[in-house]
Formats: sequence, C-alpha cells, structure tokens
Amino acid sequence: MASDGNGYTIHCASQPQMTLERLLCKRNCLVALVLMFIAMAVWVGTVPYEPMKMDLADATANFIWTENYSKGVYDIPYSEWNGGQTQCVVVLHDGQYVVVNEKGPGLGMMIAAFQVVGAEFLFAPFIVGLAVLSTYMFGMRIAGWKVGVLAAMMTMANLVVIVMWHRYYWTDAATMHLLVLSLWLLVEANYHYNGSSLDPRSENTAGKKGMGISLVCALLSGLSFAAAVSTRYPAALLIAAMMFYLFAFYILRAWPELKRRDVAGALRKAKGLFVLILFFAIGLMMLLAPLMQYNATYFGGPFASGYDATPLNNFNRTHALDVRNATGSWFETIGQGIVNSVANGLLLIPTFISRMPALVFLPLGIWLLRRNIVLALLIPWLAIAFFTYLSLSWIAMYARIGWENVWEPRYFMPVIPVLSIFGAVAISRISFKKLEFKGAERKKLLGAAIALLMAGTIVLCGIAPAEINFSHVRSGQYQTPHGGQPPGGQPGPGGNNTQPPNIIVLNVTTDQLLINPQSYGGRFVHLDNATVINTLPKGLVVRSWNATRQDGVRIVFDGWPNGSTPSISIGREVEVKGIFNGADVPDPILRYAIGVKYQTTDYVRVKP
Repeated sequence: MASDGNGYTIHCASQPQMTLERLLCKRNCLVALVLMFIAMAVWVGTVPYEPMKMDLADATANFIWTENYSKGVYDIPYSEWNGGQTQCVVVLHDGQYVVVNEKGPGLGMMIAAFQVVGAEFLFAPFIVGLAVLSTYMFGMRIAGWKVGVLAAMMTMANLVVIVMWHRYYWTDAATMHLLVLSLWLLVEANYHYNGSSLDPRSENTAGKKGMGISLVCALLSGLSFAAAVSTRYPAALLIAAMMFYLFAFYILRAWPELKRRDVAGALRKAKGLFVLILFFAIGLMMLLAPLMQYNATYFGGPFASGYDATPLNNFNRTHALDVRNATGSWFETIGQGIVNSVANGLLLIPTFISRMPALVFLPLGIWLLRRNIVLALLIPWLAIAFFTYLSLSWIAMYARIGWENVWEPRYFMPVIPVLSIFGAVAISRISFKKLEFKGAERKKLLGAAIALLMAGTIVLCGIAPAEINFSHVRSGQYQTPHGGQPPGGQPGPGGNNTQPPNIIVLNVTTDQLLINPQSYGGRFVHLDNATVINTLPKGLVVRSWNATRQDGVRIVFDGWPNGSTPSISIGREVEVKGIFNGADVPDPILRYAIGVKYQTTDYVRVKP
C-alpha cells in the first residue's frame, strides 16, 4: 500500500489475476483518457466545416482575418472590402477608412500559424488537447490523479467544448483552453516554489531545480494568459482571481510573522509572491505589449479595442464614424450590472445545468475543498467569469435549453474546467473512496459503478446532443448561431453617393423574426409583402401576408426628425429594409424591431 502524494491511497494487488484496483490503476485510466481523446478527435474532425457557408459573425470575421494575418495584412481599405457583412469595424487609419477585425487578433493569428505550415486541421485537436491536459494536471495537483482524469474527461466531453472544437473559427474556440493552461501553470509554479507543497503552512523550500521549474511555469502562465486575452479581451478580468490566490497564499504563509509584527520575517516568507508575480508579468507583457500597440494603432489607445470602434454595419448605412466606449460603459454601469447578473443568473440556470451538468456538484465540491487554499483561486474565478457576461442585459436571450442552440453558453466557457474539477472531487468522494476499504468486493464494484454512472451521464449530456447537431451538419441542415440561415443574399446599394461593399441582406418573414429573434440580431433584413396592422408614434407594426403568428414586428423610424416620418395607414402593404435589432441595443424602443435609419439606404416602401 502506498500514497500517490495527493491524499489518495494506491492499493497494490497481491494476486496475479486482474482485480478492480489493477483495472482502475493510473496507467489504465490515462490510456483510456488518451483513447477517448483520439476517438473524439476523429469523430469531430470528420464533420464538415465551412465557416463562410455555415457560420456568421465571429467565425466569418476570424476566417477572413486569419487569411489576411497569414499574409501580414491587418487592415483593408473600406473601398476594397469584399468580405460581406460580418463582425468587423471601420476606423480612420493613415487618412483613409479601413476595415479591421472587431475581435482580438489572437485566434486568427494562432490559426494562421498552423495554416502557414499546412496543418490547419491540427489546430482544433491541438488546442482542445491542451485544455484536456491542463485540466488533468490542474485537477491532479489539487486532489489527485483520479480527480484529474475525471475532470479532464468531463471537460473534453462538454457540449459547448465539442461544438467549439468543431467550429474552431469562433472566438471562444481557444479562450478557455489557454486560460486553464495558465491556471495550472500558476498553481504548478507556486507548488514548486514552495518545496513541492501547496500548503501555505509548510516549511519546505525549493531547491535549484524546483526554483527553475517554478520560474519557467510562472513565465509560461503569464504568456498563456496573455494569449487568452488576445482572443477575448474580457478574459483579462480573471487576472484578479489569480492575484487574489497568490496574495491569500502568501499572507497565510507569513501569518505567524505578521502576528508578531516581524515585518522582515514576513517579507522573507512572502518573497515567493513578488517573484512569481514578476515572472508572470514578464510572460504577460511578451504578448500584451504588441497587442497594446495593435490596439493603439487602430483603436486610439492601448486599452481600447474593436468593441469601441464603429461597426461595419453602421458605417455601411451612415458612412460616418460612431465611436463607442464599450469598456468604459461596462465599468460605469457596474451597479446595474449587479442587478442584471442576479436576474440573468436565475433565468439562465436551466441553460447552465443542461450545458454544464457538473454544476450540480458545485456545492459538494466546495465543501470538500473547504480547507484547501486553492478555493481562493477557484471561487473568485467562477464569480468573475459568471459576472462578466451575466451583468449584460442582452445575455438573457440565451435563457433557453433547446438543443438546436448547442453553442450556448459559450461566453461562460472559462468556468467549465473549474466546474469539472469540483464535480470530479465530489464524484471521487462519493464513489472512489469506497475503493480504499479492504475486502468487501461488492463495495468496490458499487463505488466504481457509481463513478461511471455519474461521470458517464455528464459525458453523454455533451456527446449525445453534439452528435444530433453533427448529423444536421452532415445533411446540410445546420443552424447558425446568429443568422438562422447561412450567409447569402444580395449586395445592397450604398448611401451618400458611395457604393459600400457587398452588404448581405436576408429575406425574412415576420414569423421568422418572432420565432427566432436572437438569430437575426444586428443583421440587415428585407421584409416584403407585409401588411400594416397598427401604427405607432414613430413607427409601424407589420405582419407578413402568410404569417401564422397573429402578432407583428415593429418598424421603428430611427433618427427621423419630427414631422418627417411617413404616414402609412393600417391595411397598406409595405416593403421594408433595415437592421433587425436584438436585445443588446441600448435603446429599448429599438429592441426586437427593424430600425429604418434616417438618410441611409434603409427604407419603407408602400406597395401599389
């Protein structure tokens, strides 16, 4: 009998026959995990994926810019843009209007690196493999190899992870993966710096080898975190959880000296805090420095981003820059964000549980780790990751559990490995602990069966709906996250005597907009053969002539001066073109309505 160093007892079989202990040994479990990864990589890799045909928004923008990044191109003159209507922005650069990626350049540049060597097909399995390995190592370091294996398996088989594995041009296809790598490396750095211990009360000290490993891990942790930020900027907020953990660890480590008011002794005990933060910061700045230069070049400041610039959709209509301040607005409305987070959190509970079933084990997992200092990392991590997007009012539109929307809630992917670890700790305590009892083979079998049942259920909750989605993709009946149908349509005319490039206009009916409004948010739509069923002070309510829904869609005259709005009576047939606004627009009047903006190419035409 021996210990694996993480609190779990390893039983060595005394008989040559295959026993349950030998069957579930570390080597066999790791082999099974690797075989599962290979099988899933083949499964996901054989599903067709054409970003420009079956995706919209993030994916099409990243696809376009990946090709440009591989050629060293970071902006395209607006007059030469032919990429259609996607999530890009227009900025004034070197005296001319240019189109730039709204998203961080990180994902596109990573895929471009694989493209250059002709190995793009390896990017998705590589980045997912990185997440699986990191989750295993992280879980193992916290609570033993069995927890690591279970957590890695649940992360790999998570529904949202699988879909982003397939649709790897989505921004979220790499963010979580790099974040969990950074998490593990930071904890690993702390472990080696403190003489192979994660107990702040330990008096162990690191040797030269341990110190070297610690500093390298801290540097790579910062590098990985910066790479994650370059794919999705709000991920930067999670650094607060990492710093809170380090401060909490070293305050506890130096607590005896602090109680004695021995400042010099406390600083000696807390030396690791400053060393690890320094090397983390060095790794961080290796990527953040060029990223901030990129932001300053195109968006006016090192901490600005594409979310602060003029969306291509808006510029196509007005040919004027309309600078936003998305980051500043978020911090300025933090009070409302707290209110939103509570309301949205309650609405999204069914979605979270259906997409992240390990969430049900969170209370037990927290209780079992209550004496582990790592909670100072995991709890703030969950709080920040959930709050960042729950604080936004438009996130409420994802409060649905229909399996056709399998990519939801991708914004919350950074919590998946952490929830998997909590779930693995709980499952391990409920079941694997029974393997430590001597004799009583039935108890051992029962424990293994319980573990397989619970973990297998979580795995099936990801794999089964993913396969249903993949079957639709194989048959060509896929659904797009933001568009309801693949990109298509006809180029639209420009305004202000300028011909804008290839605006995609979707032909829709009022039924489509009412049944699935979130799929058309921010899209140019064309509504024909619609009848006016009501009038508003600055708009109309219309319904398609063949509609099955009795309610209609609002048409809002956006920005029209008083007295200039057209007078159209009830019963008239009209044709409408404009942007259908989702839940994320600031003006509540425009939400879930077609905005017809004044003096643009938008229109409402009365049909004879």
